Amino acid sequence: MQCVVTKSTFTGSYFNNASTRVQSILGNALVILAFKVDKSLRRQCNYYFLNLAISDFLVVLILHPCQSPWTLDKYY
Repeated sequence: MQCVVTKSTFTGSYFNNASTRVQSILGNALVILAFKVDKSLRRQCNYYFLNLAISDFLVVLILHPCQSPWTLDKYY
């Protein structure tokens, strides 16, 4: 069985979908907000998750909008 990828079914990147991008931004914002509001989360081991949420938040906000025109131009 062959898998045929056409231009209409290929998305290019996981974050080209606007709803996925919004879900990622909201999810990471909730993690950052929970860390700020709930002082019991401020343990040394939880700072790792805060750093992951901040870095993912910034990547989705800064890098992926810049990548979308390149991805669309490359595949369409």
